[in-house]
Amino acid sequence: MRRKKNKERRYKKFKIDPHKFLIFFLIMVIGGICLFLIDRIISSSYFIVSHINSNDKIDEGIINFIQGKSLLNLDLEFIYNQLITKHPEYKSVMIRKIFPSTLVINVVKRYPFAQIRKDGFYLLDEEGVVLSNVSFIPYEDLIIVDMSNYNLGIRRGKVIKEERLLLAFDLIRALRKVGLIENYDIERIDANNLNEIYFLIGDIKVIVGKGNYEDKLFFLKNLLGNKLKNSSSLGYIDLRYSSFNENIYVGNK
Repeated sequence: MRRKKNKERRYKKFKIDPHKFLIFFLIMVIGGICLFLIDRIISSSYFIVSHINSNDKIDEGIINFIQGKSLLNLDLEFIYNQLITKHPEYKSVMIRKIFPSTLVINVVKRYPFAQIRKDGFYLLDEEGVVLSNVSFIPYEDLIIVDMSNYNLGIRRGKVIKEERLLLAFDLIRALRKVGLIENYDIERIDANNLNEIYFLIGDIKVIVGKGNYEDKLFFLKNLLGNKLKNSSSLGYIDLRYSSFNENIYVGNK
């Protein structure tokens, strides 16, 4: 009979390097102490926000979020996003921390450039940002851009980039540059028809169409200024085809 050899099982002894263990232990202790100290510093009343300095009135909900927080771990990106969302009239927002406990918020506001008329009246800035909720009474001292047939919803904070509105804004800039707004009673621009944009000077309908507004308005001012002031029977002036003081069509009421 063949003898069975006994298989010896060999086990390696697990040895702990005391130097490495000591280093590991020291790292854990120091890490724990650091975490403890960081937590104590962050929660310290010394860094709790006690002053909020702003050049404009800030939404109460955002103020409540900031108060009681430590300046050390305050989420500035969240605050920025909340401010832009709740205040569409803000064009830009700058937030900075002044240690130990002050937060500074500086905003640059958008200002009304015109008002659009649809189901009511809405304030717009020069970039087409809607600054207000609907008003059923027109705002004073702002030209009305009539877009009653605009088929999309309008809400505060929305940006309107429709071509008719952009052309109406170009027309407003041209009216100011040429000086007609200062000298004549211009209250409304009708932009319901892209190819037949017009504005009213009192009861006189001035049709300007699409683009080239400065030249058209210079023709209007230079050639027909006196007639506009003195005529009570004038019904419309069509500048759509005007060039070099020609092709200006005038009609009575």
